[in-house]
Amino acid sequence: MNNRNQPQSQEHTPLKPNESSEKLLTKGQVAELCQVTPRTIDAWMESGLLVYYKLGRTVRFRLADLQTHWDATCRVARRTR
Repeated sequence: MNNRNQPQSQEHTPLKPNESSEKLLTKGQVAELCQVTPRTIDAWMESGLLVYYKLGRTVRFRLADLQTHWDATCRVARRTR
């Protein structure tokens, strides 16, 4: 039996009431922010690298979730001479 209420990704987390007022970003906005293509965002979603919210047929992202991901996975490289 297919349950439509099941999350689409293991990274799915429900929005909390105090977080609902935060602006949600589209896939195109996230791609522009990350300076990558929307297809790269699709690949990151598929591999579980990004937390996203499925609203009907649309996909949305929270900036706070993206920042948490960047803080956990990215590092600043030291400049070499």
